Amino acid sequence: MNLDQQHHVDFISTLPFDLVGCILPQLPKQQLMECMTVSKTWRTQILECEEAWREVDVSSSSGTLDDPKFFKVTQIQAKHIRRLELLDPGDPWIKLLGDLKNLHTLLLKSTKSTFSTDLFMQNLTLISPSLKKLQISIRCTFNEEILHTIWSTCTHLTHLAIFVSGWNGGSDPIDLPILPNLIHLSLHFINNVSPEIFRDLPTVLRACPNLIYFDNNTESYSIRMLDQIRHHCPNIQNLVWEQYPLGAKAWKPVNRYATTSEQQQGFSTVALWMNLSSIMHGDVIYQFLDNNKNTLEELAIHGPTVSPRSNSSTQEEGFQNWYLFSGLACQRLHTLSFKRLEINTNTMISILRQCPSLRSVIFVSMPNLKDPVFDALLDLNQLDTLHITNGCSGLTPDGLAAFFFGITEKAEDDVQQHPNNDIMTFLPATKRAMTLKNVQFDGRLINSKSIAALSNVYSIEKLHFSATRDFSIEKQLDILPKKLVNLVEVKMFTIPACSDVFLTNLSYYGKRLERIELLALRQASDEGVKQLVDNCKSLKYLAARVCPMISEEIVMDYAHQHNICVRYAGA
Repeated sequence: MNLDQQHHVDFISTLPFDLVGCILPQLPKQQLMECMTVSKTWRTQILECEEAWREVDVSSSSGTLDDPKFFKVTQIQAKHIRRLELLDPGDPWIKLLGDLKNLHTLLLKSTKSTFSTDLFMQNLTLISPSLKKLQISIRCTFNEEILHTIWSTCTHLTHLAIFVSGWNGGSDPIDLPILPNLIHLSLHFINNVSPEIFRDLPTVLRACPNLIYFDNNTESYSIRMLDQIRHHCPNIQNLVWEQYPLGAKAWKPVNRYATTSEQQQGFSTVALWMNLSSIMHGDVIYQFLDNNKNTLEELAIHGPTVSPRSNSSTQEEGFQNWYLFSGLACQRLHTLSFKRLEINTNTMISILRQCPSLRSVIFVSMPNLKDPVFDALLDLNQLDTLHITNGCSGLTPDGLAAFFFGITEKAEDDVQQHPNNDIMTFLPATKRAMTLKNVQFDGRLINSKSIAALSNVYSIEKLHFSATRDFSIEKQLDILPKKLVNLVEVKMFTIPACSDVFLTNLSYYGKRLERIELLALRQASDEGVKQLVDNCKSLKYLAARVCPMISEEIVMDYAHQHNICVRYAGA
């Protein structure tokens, strides 16, 4: 045997079949197709490896959509496929669905108006006995017949997500059979549908008695249906009314067999996307939340994108009875997100002080909040995430600086009272100073004083600054990386003071830095990026967008040399 023959080993034929079965599923399907052309032995081994074909992704980006050979192989492996993802499939792929007798999960997305809904429904009925998870995202209008077909044929579904253009219902209520196993339902219309058009939501919920998670964007139902949802779905824990769908992204394992002794009856997650008519019923929303105060863990309320003042024809319209929220006391609440709401300072202070377990607080476009809110935030000993952005005009940099100084003082007091660090680890969370890790602020709260105060909060791991104006903070910003040595993620968006000095200091002191994103920075240049990539050994992701002094060639070359994921966009 010569030297060349010694170095060419047929691993597929040499390795045990069980070991090959662990390797082949890790390869993209397009590479599997290339491997099948090597030899008859390889082709046979790959075709006989059932694990390699349990999950199939068909799309133009992966090169599998228009490959006739891949389609033929998929036909051969149809009985082994458990998960199939289709992006803009043609009729042949839709017809193939009827052969997938063991399909467990189907994710279908079509952006084309020529998609045949009738053909899809015909073949869906053939695979329905094994199907457990189904997501449909198509540009067409659903009607009662289509909805009834899904409910009556896919009787074993546990997860269902429907994203369609709109709804064309009849005058009579729809009659749907019960789906006893359905625990996760997502229902979204691209063209928002009002309750007057989609009258069948109560019927849909009645057909899902064991539902645990429900997210949708049917306008105004967040108010009309609050009391009915619990009646129709007694086990529901997560209620999400959002403008943008989550669908399969929100599919998480849940314990559907938990008894009432293991979990209290009530919502744990509530996200409400309000419109102009919904915000007039603050009393209804408060009463609903108060009824679930013993179980609520995550709360997000987002107001309308249009100001009620600009659309109000009478003084009676707009935010009404939201002062009642001052009585909201949720001991288990750990995440709070308020956006575009006219809640005043006193009400917000009451909420924060009656929800002591809060770990994450997000304020976006909350113009009525004033600096005393920071005092209430300082009392949250478990707070690790604080985002204040976009139009919280009543809050000032001086108030934020006082908040940061307060954190530092509480931390120093803890150290003086418990000089032994081992003792600190055993203190209850309510007895320790907060460990703030994730902060995001816009230009209204950023000045030299607030940054100087922030530099003493050594626990910060994620830092996000964004601004739309110039301000003199170069010196304080450049020193910041020297103090915040635990930074893992940094985002600087339109910060004129962010220069190469900041990036260089970050490269030397940010030993834990993994991600950095730069947007519209006028002073940052290629030199700063070089320093960052050369010195920061832990860096994994770098994004530079619309930074005129940072060139694509430098970013790409340096990043690829150091095996860093890169995103670049020019002006």
